[in-house]
Amino acid sequence: MKKVIPFTFLFAFLTGCVSTANGPLFQKHDVLANNKAVAYFYRPSPNDGVTTCWKIKINDISKGCLNPSGFIKVELTPGDYNIQAKAGSVDFKFLESIQGGQAYYYEIDFYPPNAELSDAKDQLSVHFIFNGTHAILPIDELKALPKLVMLKES
Repeated sequence: MKKVIPFTFLFAFLTGCVSTANGPLFQKHDVLANNKAVAYFYRPSPNDGVTTCWKIKINDISKGCLNPSGFIKVELTPGDYNIQAKAGSVDFKFLESIQGGQAYYYEIDFYPPNAELSDAKDQLSVHFIFNGTHAILPIDELKALPKLVMLKES
């Protein structure tokens, strides 16, 4: 009995370190007017190696904390934006020109060493001992939507 208690405590502690998104399920936006745009930031994996949320900022304004298996939707007007996604020491910063009537999809995940990452935003990548790379990738809507429909809002 004495061996079960420490193990149970350790398991409860470790599983409590990572929380997943628990908001409403994703629903696609309506048709966008020419003076509106939308950006989705999402983490498709429930365990991507980051135990904290990714803090999303646009023009230095916080847009939320992106949890595993979650997404953040940001409504924008056309223009140039400084975008930042940060988790611990991993900090992606890039400039994006947003066009009206468009939707933008950014996937943040941990990719295997052989993954094609030439389109990664900021080209900053962090290699971990697990032999992979964190990156933020712009994803085409047809590829992003099947992943997003399974995610909850962060």
